[in-house]
Amino acid sequence: MYPFDLRQIMRLLARLDKLSFLVMLLLLGMGLLFIRCAGMEYHSVTFPTRWLIQAVFIGIGLVLYFACALADYRQLGRYSWVIFIVGLMLLSMVFVSGGKDFGARSVLRLPGMAVQVSEPMKAAALLFIAWVLSHPLLRFSNISPLVIWGAIISLPFGIIALQHDMGTGLQILPFSFAILFVNGLKKRWLLIIAIVIACCLPFVYLVLKPYQKQRIVVFVKEPCEMAIFAVGSLLGEEREAQMQKSFDAVYAQMKDSIRDKDGNRIEPDNWNAEQSLRTVAVGGLHGVGYTEGRQHTLGYLPRTVASTDFIFAVLCEESGLLGALVAIFLFVVYITLTFRTAFRANDDFGASIAIGAAVLVASHCIINMGMCIGLSPIIGIPLPFVSYGGSCLLGMLLVAGLVQSVHIHTIVQPKE
Repeated sequence: MYPFDLRQIMRLLARLDKLSFLVMLLLLGMGLLFIRCAGMEYHSVTFPTRWLIQAVFIGIGLVLYFACALADYRQLGRYSWVIFIVGLMLLSMVFVSGGKDFGARSVLRLPGMAVQVSEPMKAAALLFIAWVLSHPLLRFSNISPLVIWGAIISLPFGIIALQHDMGTGLQILPFSFAILFVNGLKKRWLLIIAIVIACCLPFVYLVLKPYQKQRIVVFVKEPCEMAIFAVGSLLGEEREAQMQKSFDAVYAQMKDSIRDKDGNRIEPDNWNAEQSLRTVAVGGLHGVGYTEGRQHTLGYLPRTVASTDFIFAVLCEESGLLGALVAIFLFVVYITLTFRTAFRANDDFGASIAIGAAVLVASHCIINMGMCIGLSPIIGIPLPFVSYGGSCLLGMLLVAGLVQSVHIHTIVQPKE
C-alpha cells in the first residue's frame, strides 16, 4: 500500500497537486494567526497556548495527510470497511468513557487528551460510502443505491445523534448525498427526499434538547420578521399584520417548548449570535488591525468559542471585509481544485472521494460563515483548516490527503 522506495516516493510527491497544497497551507497559517488573536486578553502581552497546540496538531495532521496522499486510494478502499467499523466502535466507546462538550456527549476521554471521534469519522464514512456506492457490483444488483446509502449513514448518524451532537451528525448528509447522486440516484428521488425531510422537521424539533431548541429559536426570529416585512410591504399593511400575528403565535409556541427537566421555561439565549454579528460589523471594510480586536479580547464574544465556531468573526473584526473576501477566495479555489481532481479521476471511486470532500468542505464553510453573520443556526460547525480543534483539523487533513491520493494516482490520458 505504501511505497518505501525513496525514489518512488519522490516521483509520487512530484505529482502532488501543489496549488491545492499551497492554498491549504495558507488556510492553516491564517488559522494560526487568528487563533493567536482569539486567545489574547485586552492589553495583555502574554498569549495562551491554543495556537501552539494547534501548530502541534498541524504537524501531526500533515504527517497523516502525506500518509494518505502517498497511499493508493484504491488499496485504501478495499480496507475501508475495516476503517469504518473501527470508527463506529470508537464512536460507541464515547457512551462508556466519554465526556460532555457544550451539551453534547461527544468527546472520548483518553489518557492526557480528549478526542471528538465524530470528526475523523467523517473521513472514514466518506471513504467507505464512496467505495460502496461506486463499486461495479452495485450497478448489476437489484438493490437501489438509496437503500445502501441509508443503511450505511444510519449507523454513524444514529450514534452521533444519540450523543446529542446533531450538528456534526447532519454534516454527514451533504457529502454522502452528493456521492449518492453522482453514483446513480434518479432525479425524481430528490423531490421525494426533500418532501420527506420537510415533513419530518417539526417532529425532529420536538425531540431536540433544550439548548438545541434555543439555537433554532434564536435563528428563526429575525430572518422571519425581515421576510414578513419585505413581503408585507408588497401585499399591504393588513396582510403584513396578519402574517406577523401568525408568526408571533408560532414563535410563542416554539419558545414555550424550551423547558428544563423540571418543566421550567427557559428563555432563548441569543448572546453569542448577537456578539458574533457585532464583531463582524465592527471590522468594517479594512478591519481594526491585527491583534487590535476588542469584541473577543474583552470577552463580549466568549473566548470559549471565539477560536472555534466563531473564528471567522474574529477574522472579520481584525481584517475587515477585505480579509473575509481573501479567506472566501482561498476556500473557493481549494474547493474548485478538489472538483478538478474529481473530473480528472480515472474511476468512479476516485471521483466520488473528491466530490464528497469538496461538498464536505463547502458545507462546513457555508454553515460556519452563516453562523457568524446570522444566516444559519449555531450548531457548532468549525471552519475547515482555520478553527481551533485537533480532532476537526486531523479529520479535515485526512480528507484532504485522500483527495491528493486520487490526484497523485490519476493517470492522465494523452490527447488523441
